[in-house]
Amino acid sequence: MSDITPQPDLDRLCRAVVDTSPLLYCVIDEHGRVVFANPASELLLGYPPADLVGMVATDLIEPGDLETALDALSQIVTSGTGVPGQVPPMPMRLRHRDGTTVPLDVGAVDALDQPDVRGIIIRGRPMNGQQLLDQALESLVSSSPLDEVLTFLDAALTADLPGSHVAIAHDWNGTGFRATTGLGVPPGLDGLDRREPVAPPSVSRDGGEPTRRRVGRADPPPWIEAVERGELVVHADLTGVNPAIRAEAEANGLRACWALPVRAATGDAPLACILVWREPTGEPWVSQRVSLERTAQLTSLAMDRQRQERDLRHAALHDALTGVPNRASFFAHLEQIATEPPAEWRTAVLYLDLDGFKLVNDTFGHQVGDELLKVVSTRITDSLRPGDLVARLGGDEFSVVLHQVADPTEAGVIADRLIQTVGQPVVIDGHEVQVGLSVGVALADRAGDTVAGLVDAADRALYQAKQAGKGRTRIAEDRN
Repeated sequence: MSDITPQPDLDRLCRAVVDTSPLLYCVIDEHGRVVFANPASELLLGYPPADLVGMVATDLIEPGDLETALDALSQIVTSGTGVPGQVPPMPMRLRHRDGTTVPLDVGAVDALDQPDVRGIIIRGRPMNGQQLLDQALESLVSSSPLDEVLTFLDAALTADLPGSHVAIAHDWNGTGFRATTGLGVPPGLDGLDRREPVAPPSVSRDGGEPTRRRVGRADPPPWIEAVERGELVVHADLTGVNPAIRAEAEANGLRACWALPVRAATGDAPLACILVWREPTGEPWVSQRVSLERTAQLTSLAMDRQRQERDLRHAALHDALTGVPNRASFFAHLEQIATEPPAEWRTAVLYLDLDGFKLVNDTFGHQVGDELLKVVSTRITDSLRPGDLVARLGGDEFSVVLHQVADPTEAGVIADRLIQTVGQPVVIDGHEVQVGLSVGVALADRAGDTVAGLVDAADRALYQAKQAGKGRTRIAEDRN
């Protein structure tokens, strides 16, 4: 008998390794189409190999990573690199079949010249927890969209907690959350509230804790428990969990749940809740609690960054005193309308100027004047139709954009209504004050109208209204 062990067939061995690997392996031909994919493609991307073959590879890459991916492939091809491991892998976000994002560590080898391959071999490996956390931090620092940051944080925590399914539920509506990452969490366990919203819990504005209140559920789900208690809620074996939710969890092989609320440092209403559904039973270890707290802190930072950016965008486009859109927003709005065909404009611009406002300021002071401007802006807004725009241009000047105006008469009726509404007396700090309003109107009603021409016509019409005795409307007729 021979002592030599028979060597396995190399081709069959390689195929068996690729077919059983948890890593994604695929081959892209010179035209950029997938010509081979291993079974892991269904596990990682939701596409069985037969469905993935024939697809354009770039369709699987998130748009934000596409340019970098193409540069990397181009460099690999032009360098002629065909040695495995010579090109370092890079993080890349691919699209799952269900529309979610899958972060992978992707490497490539040029095998275009190999007769048995004639393509670029791609290998995708799920990122580990630290890599995903690094990606979350990079996204946070670069002000990436909130969903992107939370998706990385979700994936990082999932990687740190084997046997777990994580969801970060956010956008509180008073009874639950309206958005969630929830990549691997069944519907009904992801923290989403699919009912009509109610008023949120009362909030302490002095930095204290918000007032706790029940949200109308006798047996609330874990995320509501966490929000109400303001602390980590642990169901080590789902004892005490809402029966319907427990049944749903057990049907999906889940036997424990941890829920950690995320709040802003100022004590505002809940920002989010981190849900960890566990296949094994048991409470979190200290190290796992640390991972949960770290994820909560980063989630809070990401949501605070989003709020700050939203506030900055709002401040850039709105008047600080009255809260209505400002001059920049007004002109941006008109420029957007101007991209439509002239025949579809049917738009009117109203220039408004208060009559007697200086007298109010001089008599009662700027504080009363400021309050009066707030009242006026509210009255104008309440007198308009849905979709119309009011903006403060500065001082006591306002502008209005009316959409889908049938004719000058309709615009004139609205302008007269504004004059009547704004002219009503108002009591401010014990003083009864009253101002009038003059309005100039211009309609975009012919081919060749421009934003500059329309605004200039409305301005001149306003001047004519003031010259004619104030408290009246003038509709522009001459655009020259």
